[in-house]
Amino acid sequence: QSHLKKQGLDFLILKDPANIFYLSNFYGALTGAVAYLILPVKGKPVLLTDFRYIEEAEKDCDATVRISKIRGKVFLEVRDIISSFGAGTSVASGLSGSSVKNRPLGVGFEGTKVTWTEAKRLRLAVKGAKLRAKFVDISGAIEKLRAVKDPGELHLITEGQKLADKAL
Repeated sequence: QSHLKKQGLDFLILKDPANIFYLSNFYGALTGAVAYLILPVKGKPVLLTDFRYIEEAEKDCDATVRISKIRGKVFLEVRDIISSFGAGTSVASGLSGSSVKNRPLGVGFEGTKVTWTEAKRLRLAVKGAKLRAKFVDISGAIEKLRAVKDPGELHLITEGQKLADKAL
């Protein structure tokens, strides 16, 4: 979330299964579940998935991720989730401590994973809610974060390699 603030973004909307898994631990994203992860600059990330994967998401994700079921049109729901951070007021005035008041919301999305039609629908949904937003393609940004391994990840990789060596 600190990376969002540095880039002037208020939200990320992620669709790439590997990025969703990396940031939420939702394994279903890797196995074909319909899933989106909405990551706000402040507050809990929201995993949006269809009803078939809610139970799995609740098992996979820790308490820092809010799980939400897709009930209808995905981009209307994404818009509503973004609006919910405004606690019933406009997002600009509702995001406490944010510098959003006199500028459009910065909304990052994965341009390499979102189709033109999906992007158009998202823009129309946000505009329909009378929210001002600037959409920014952040393709590759999460992958750069994933490329840097912490000691725990390095340990798991080493252990996995040992198991593979034994199996062969």
